[in-house]
Amino acid sequence: MKKLKRHTEIVYGITISFFILFMLGMSSCQENSLQEIEIEDSTNTKSEDSDFNDIYWGEEYFYRSKGKPEVVKKIIGSEALNNFEECFMLIVKNGDGEQFKTSSAVIKIDGEEIVSPSDFSQNVSEIQKELCSISIDSYIEVEVRSKPGSYLSICIKGKLKYPITGDILVDTSTGIFKIEENGEASYLFQGNYVEVSGTSIYTRDYSNIKEYNIDGDLIREIPIPSSIPAPSEPDYYMNFNVLPNDGFAFLSNEYDKVYFMNNNGVFITEVEMPNVTPGGDSHLQNVHGVVIDNKLVISENGNKQIFSVDLDDYSVEIYKDLSNLSSWLSCIDYYNNITYVCKSNEIYSFSEDEDPMLVTTFSNSTANIAGIVCFYNYAFVSLGSRIIKVNLTDGTQQDFSSNLDGPQDIELY
Repeated sequence: MKKLKRHTEIVYGITISFFILFMLGMSSCQENSLQEIEIEDSTNTKSEDSDFNDIYWGEEYFYRSKGKPEVVKKIIGSEALNNFEECFMLIVKNGDGEQFKTSSAVIKIDGEEIVSPSDFSQNVSEIQKELCSISIDSYIEVEVRSKPGSYLSICIKGKLKYPITGDILVDTSTGIFKIEENGEASYLFQGNYVEVSGTSIYTRDYSNIKEYNIDGDLIREIPIPSSIPAPSEPDYYMNFNVLPNDGFAFLSNEYDKVYFMNNNGVFITEVEMPNVTPGGDSHLQNVHGVVIDNKLVISENGNKQIFSVDLDDYSVEIYKDLSNLSSWLSCIDYYNNITYVCKSNEIYSFSEDEDPMLVTTFSNSTANIAGIVCFYNYAFVSLGSRIIKVNLTDGTQQDFSSNLDGPQDIELY
C-alpha cells in the first residue's frame, strides 16, 4: 500500500501568466543539486559540504498577498527523519531568480529565526542555511514582507543514512520477484499484481487475496466475494489496493466501478467511476490507485481524469482533470506532497493546485510503462523487460534490473 500524508496550502492566487513564469523558474529544489550556486549576498551561508542532495521536504511556495503580510505555518517534521543524517540544508529561492524577488522576509524553524530580513535584497537570488535540530514536531513559519506579487520557494535537503532502494517487489508474467539493491532478481511466489502493507505482501487471483511474508510463506487466503465480479476477458483489467484499515479496493475497467471489501472478505460497497462516456467507453483504460490521506486516488476514468473515493463515506470526486494530455493515463504514485502519473512512455508530476510538469520521457522504448513506485528523489518504473531508476529532480534514467518477464505492478518493501 502506498500511503502518505499530504499538507498543501496556497496563500495567494496569482494570474496565469505569473504562474507560468514561476513554473519555468523552478530549479533549486527540483532540478539542481547543491553544487556551486552563485549567492550574491555575502551574509548568506552555504555549507562547504555539498552532499545535501536528497529532498526531505518541499518544494513549497510562499507568496506576498495584498494587505498585511501573513505568517504561514507548515509542518516539516515527519517519520522520514529516521532515514536522514542529523543535519539538513534549508534552500530558499527568491522569486524566479530574476523577477518577483522579495527584499524582506522572515523564516523561523520551531520559533527560532533562521533567515532574517537583512538576508534579503533584490540582489539575492538564493539563500542556504544549515539546520541540525529538526524533530518530528518541527514546523516552519514564513512571512514575506515585500511588495505584493513577490514570493519564495523553499525546500529542505538532507543526506540519507543508507541506500534508498531497499527491496523492490514486482509482478511479472512468471510470478512475484524481489529485486535487491544491486538489481538481482529472485523468485518469491506465484501471483498477479502486488501490494505491500506493513510487513505483509498481498497478491490476488480470480477468487482470493493471498497474504505472504517477505520469505514467500503464505500467511492466509481471503476469499473475494461474488459481489465483486472477476474480469470476463483477459483484456479487461482489475487491479487492487490495500487500504489503511487493511480492507481492499478492486478497480475494474470492464464495469467502470470500484468495489470494496473488508479484511475478512466481506463485501462493503461499490462506486461508479465518474464522468464515464455513455456508449463510448471501450473499458480498456488503465486503473491504478494510491492512497492519499484518507482517499483512494485512481488514475483514469476513461476520459483522462484522475478521481478519488473518500474512504469514510465513499463519495467520489474528480481529483485532477488531465484531459488536455494526448493519451490515456496509467500508473500513479504519491510521495512528499507530489503526485506522479504516467502515460505510455512519460512521467508527469503535479501538486494539488498546480498543473502537471513532464519529469521524463522514455523515448527509446516501444513498451508502455506498467508500474511506478517513488521514494525520495527516485522513481522505479517497470518498462518492457526492465526496471528503470529515474532521478525525479532531473529526469535522468538508468537501468536497475533487466531480463524480467513482463514486469508490471511494482512496490517498495
